[in-house]
Amino acid sequence: LRNSLQEVILHQPMEPFSALDPGPGALYHTTGRAEFVAILKENLQRLPHVSGVSNHMGSMLTSQALQMGWIMEALHGNGDLFFVDSRTDHRSKAELTALEYRVPIARRDIFLDNEPTEEAISEQLQEAVKKARESGTALAIGHPYRATIRVLAEQLPLLQEQGITLVSVAELINYRGQRFVANSNSVGGFPDKASRRNRATRPPSIN
Repeated sequence: LRNSLQEVILHQPMEPFSALDPGPGALYHTTGRAEFVAILKENLQRLPHVSGVSNHMGSMLTSQALQMGWIMEALHGNGDLFFVDSRTDHRSKAELTALEYRVPIARRDIFLDNEPTEEAISEQLQEAVKKARESGTALAIGHPYRATIRVLAEQLPLLQEQGITLVSVAELINYRGQRFVANSNSVGGFPDKASRRNRATRPPSIN
């Protein structure tokens, strides 16, 4: 992935409200701080070129400000990694704690394949295009389902014709951070140093 210039993101399993098992290496709100942070760091070390972290499941854990603070503190101290909040629950505290710890963050706008059919995925991709046109950016999340891969392989090359630019998560966060600074008297914790170097405007973008 590193050689093909693709971004590497740790899709960190996290505790949901349901009884579903999030998988090995998961983080739970009942785990003590030292063990909790050790699990996260071990998972990060398995991806030496990781750029950021996103939550797999995690409706319960992301609603816990204390534990999300532990995560953001670890990311801030591990090379300023970013966090992508999948927003699996509206009570997520990820964005607030990321701002507190000055961790670059983006929140999911569209789930592409909650309904994993090609027709539904195509419709969701167009929703992402609509969102990007309305807001300037959109972050869409999908899974490696066969239907998702087929739709993306067919439709992603056509997005440029619709005036849409595909960007990495880091670019998306930087661009949103620049707009945040431009429209606010307070920097907050949103943009990092790189985001303040380049304030060029761009067409609507999707990650």
